[in-house]
Amino acid sequence: MKHWAVMWVLIMGFLAVGGFSAAHADHRKSSDHGILGKIEEHASKGDGEDHGNEGTGQAAAWLFAVGNFPVAGTVLLRRFVLKRTAGEAKKRAAEWYAWFKRHLMPVHYVLNPIALLTALIHFKLSWCRSTNVPEWSLLLVFVVGLMGLSMKFRLLPQPVLRSVRWVHTNPIVVAAVFGLLFLGHQALD
Repeated sequence: MKHWAVMWVLIMGFLAVGGFSAAHADHRKSSDHGILGKIEEHASKGDGEDHGNEGTGQAAAWLFAVGNFPVAGTVLLRRFVLKRTAGEAKKRAAEWYAWFKRHLMPVHYVLNPIALLTALIHFKLSWCRSTNVPEWSLLLVFVVGLMGLSMKFRLLPQPVLRSVRWVHTNPIVVAAVFGLLFLGHQALD
């Protein structure tokens, strides 16, 4: 029951942020835009247009994709192979699962913080005048990343870590992160 309450609060928060973003997008000055205090436009491009700094955005996206591949592999092995097989096949699946956890999860631990820094650079180099959804999606990505760091280094007490792990690994939260990132980038196009 406690988990459903947390998910309800998260979903309502995302809906409130989305509604607030859409309602106030056209009523803000460009100098007021952003939670990180973007004050000036990037006039160094010559024509005054911002092309979104696609290089850093693509680098962040690829780093996130490669960094989360081990997570997808372990989830798929655990949910679809380990629970539905028996005998020798289950033993081999367990070996693959252990190999993924031992050898590929460090890729997740290293690449995702690098991807977060790359996303921050992409955010600072880009400029969106129409909506503040990119700020909220970056904030959500950083919150999920901080949850992961707190789990990895056990920075919180065990009862709190259980809830943090549940939120960090919840498919609804992952879908919300990708949904906000998608909506934010669609608003720019």
